[in-house]
Amino acid sequence: MHNNFNNGTRSHVVNGWFLALQRQNGAKKVGNQVKTWKKGDFAWCVSEKMENQMIVLEQFEQSPVVIFTTRYNEIAKNGAGKWVSVTQSINKTNGKWVFDSGHVVNNSAPMFSSYQIDLKARTVNLAGFSGMVQHYVDEGKGPPPNQQGAQVGPGLNGAQPLVIAEIVPPNVRVPLIRQIVERQIQIAPPK
Repeated sequence: MHNNFNNGTRSHVVNGWFLALQRQNGAKKVGNQVKTWKKGDFAWCVSEKMENQMIVLEQFEQSPVVIFTTRYNEIAKNGAGKWVSVTQSINKTNGKWVFDSGHVVNNSAPMFSSYQIDLKARTVNLAGFSGMVQHYVDEGKGPPPNQQGAQVGPGLNGAQPLVIAEIVPPNVRVPLIRQIVERQIQIAPPK
């Protein structure tokens, strides 16, 4: 497995169940009941096992999503190999899938050149030369506009985003995830 960035973006291998624990004691009113938890209690777990994946560790605390992206040589039944990339993301507040690229066949080169979190624009961008994946926090405002007034900002060398994935705050009703269809991409809908 290889990092899916062509720079030194810190990543670490993940194989197995990915889960979150409560960071501190707390309470929340749910309907007529108060739900309490203690530091270290189980918070959430992903709906399926992570296999052959790498978690992006850069700016992890600032990101509203957990980003996973990797590339590796997949061996076929006839013994031939092909390079595939897989990029996925999970909402940190509830563990729900935000984005799943599926297996994308490509050459052995990394898909992304940079990883940027822009707190002012509410975006998390994975930019590459052929396009980008842009996550944004949807607070009812829709996708963030760029300086030219388009719905999304360009990638490197003017490449448009391959997909836009909404990161929905926990107190907002979950809309369907929007996607730009430049190529077929599977996105897990909110459950």
